[in-house]
Amino acid sequence: MSLPCKKHFIQDNCFYECEPHIGLWVVNTTRKISSERYFKVPLCSKDCDEWFKDCKNDYTCVYNWPREFKFQKGHNICPENSQCLTFSEMYKTAKDFCENVWDHSWKYTESEFCMHIWFDGVADVKKKVAEHYIDLALSPSTASTSSSSWYFFVLIVVLAQIMGH
Repeated sequence: MSLPCKKHFIQDNCFYECEPHIGLWVVNTTRKISSERYFKVPLCSKDCDEWFKDCKNDYTCVYNWPREFKFQKGHNICPENSQCLTFSEMYKTAKDFCENVWDHSWKYTESEFCMHIWFDGVADVKKKVAEHYIDLALSPSTASTSSSSWYFFVLIVVLAQIMGH
């Protein structure tokens, strides 16, 4: 993996481990390597576009890394009969890449209410983004018109955090 590409994956891990305003998107999982993950975090399109640009000429053999790589002896192994392709061949767009490489951990977001993956003076912005989504989930209009489970998911997460679980 090229250094410019690798820096984004390292930052992705730092974001997961260190971002204090990510709790809204953390869900439990039964994966072998972790008991929780984040799901559909609104990633700023600019950050995703830069990540994809820096990785487009690097190679991968699977589309959805957590589900398709074989993990053996501390390493990801390409499945038998897989083909190594450049990121730009595997993923048709930056959105396709960011939303699928980590099994929908990220949601490509063009609005101002998005998370920046980098920690360069945006802590207050990230807090406001999280507050926006909490307010959105708890607003009466969302509760009465939402046809998705997003509102209920957020409500359960917020209540669990309030109750200390």
